[in-house]
Amino acid sequence: MSKTVSKVRLGGELGEVIRKSEDARLKKFIQDEESEPLRLFHPDQKDKCTTGDWYGEHAGKWLMAAGLTYQANQSDEWAGRISKVVNFLANQQEDSGYLGTYAEAAESRFTNQKAEGVRTWDVWVHAWMLLGLLEVADIPGCERADDTAKKIGELLLIEFGTHRWPTDQGNHEGLSSLVVLEPLALMAQRWNDDRYSDLAMKILNQAVDSGLDFWNAKDASQIGTGKSYQLLWCLKGVLELGLLLDRNDLINLVKRIWENVRDYHLTPMGGPWGGIATHKEVFNPPDFFDPCGMVETCSSVTWMIISHRLFEVTGESSYLEEVEKTLYNSVLGAIDENGADWCYFTFPNGRRNNTYHWACCKSSGAIGLAYAEANLVGKKHDHPAVLFLASCEFTTASGAEIELTVDGEDVTITSRKVTSLAIFISPGFKVVDLPSDVRIDGDWLLFDSLSETVKFRISKRFQVITQVHSVDHHGQEIVREEYVSVKLGREVLATGKFAGYRTQETLRLPQLAPESVFSVVGESSAELRQAGRDPILMTPYWKCGGRHDGAWRTTWLQVAWQ
Repeated sequence: MSKTVSKVRLGGELGEVIRKSEDARLKKFIQDEESEPLRLFHPDQKDKCTTGDWYGEHAGKWLMAAGLTYQANQSDEWAGRISKVVNFLANQQEDSGYLGTYAEAAESRFTNQKAEGVRTWDVWVHAWMLLGLLEVADIPGCERADDTAKKIGELLLIEFGTHRWPTDQGNHEGLSSLVVLEPLALMAQRWNDDRYSDLAMKILNQAVDSGLDFWNAKDASQIGTGKSYQLLWCLKGVLELGLLLDRNDLINLVKRIWENVRDYHLTPMGGPWGGIATHKEVFNPPDFFDPCGMVETCSSVTWMIISHRLFEVTGESSYLEEVEKTLYNSVLGAIDENGADWCYFTFPNGRRNNTYHWACCKSSGAIGLAYAEANLVGKKHDHPAVLFLASCEFTTASGAEIELTVDGEDVTITSRKVTSLAIFISPGFKVVDLPSDVRIDGDWLLFDSLSETVKFRISKRFQVITQVHSVDHHGQEIVREEYVSVKLGREVLATGKFAGYRTQETLRLPQLAPESVFSVVGESSAELRQAGRDPILMTPYWKCGGRHDGAWRTTWLQVAWQ
């Protein structure tokens, strides 16, 4: 969490979803030492495990989500829950530093000389374990987290960097093990230990030499298998390494690939999509389009996190636009109303499908929600800054208490101590009735001296987004399909099945003014009205059809222009 604040809590609908995730997922998935994700590390299960699955990641991801939850709320209850997990895991760590879920003799264990030739997620699991331990290391009762992480780090230093490399293990041409870059960079920074950053650079250079050519790839889909989740996480590691080593070339590399993903590989909801032409979880070539493109929830969360980190580095609003878009559409659109279940994949046009028990996305989704709350407040021009407009309350590091309430179009800020404040207003909103003493700086409202109570109003912009999918062959266009989607404020709108049963429909819309056939209805919905047919109701994607398994959403509407 930003050092700008000591406590933050989101309200409104987003806050309700976060509270449900805490109660139904985080508090139940891991409750004590007997919980399934922790028992995987106990000798009575670990010593029998020879397969190379990823299930051990859930313990590290839980630590990450729980640590972010504690940062936002700092309750003794969460400190107690987290310290219990840390101490249990520390007790399971082997003398060598190994803290995974594979038996000592398993070929899938990353220390085994045969690990390069078998299915293994062991480096991946340890990367998540490190990230989780580092996230909670400063929480009261978690003093053993640092030592546990250091022991893993020492094992990585022993095993890799000379004749063996993590990218020779795992899958997706090494991307799944290259994710270890981020924890190595964070460890080097936390403990001022250059050995970890040196190892990270060696691993990155070796990965490039062996074919993961981040530098020369013209598109994200060309790096390794183009696996979106892993690739975005690897880029987060490259970014942290670049910041640590003051390497602008690494930072610019991440920015370039980020822009490629934004321009060619996102749905209107901000989800990195692919999975139609090749593997279900990889980017498609940039000229490929399908309205039913698959978005892995893990990828959406990672995209949101790396976008936020790039904002922290650059201060550029374009990164915050992607954070807000992905959070309010792709991430919220993947969680069930019960707060515990998540979709593995979401689709612009497609059905909600709650995923299975051990799926990665259930833990990643919980991280995404906790991350959004813990990082709601940052800095802009030395002001405490609210990074997306939402009902919330927070306490700054200086002790000022601020409450922001968004009630439809009305926004009220109440401050219990006079302080400065900045609020990011994304392009989906227009500010009206603004007090005269407020400065506007691009997408920001700047309050240099915040009164005890400030009120202003916002209106939501309605936008029609067009998409042309065409395929040429020897200079001849052989395929042409055209679509529109619509957005109200920051929320993408969707409809259910047409006439209750059809999943596709071609609409006649006026090309010069397609927005003219839409009418905004209430605060967050719109109707598409055409002569001779019933109105088509469009509601926010994340709520369309009900937030439950089996609900259908149609976002891309195929059109034949008038």
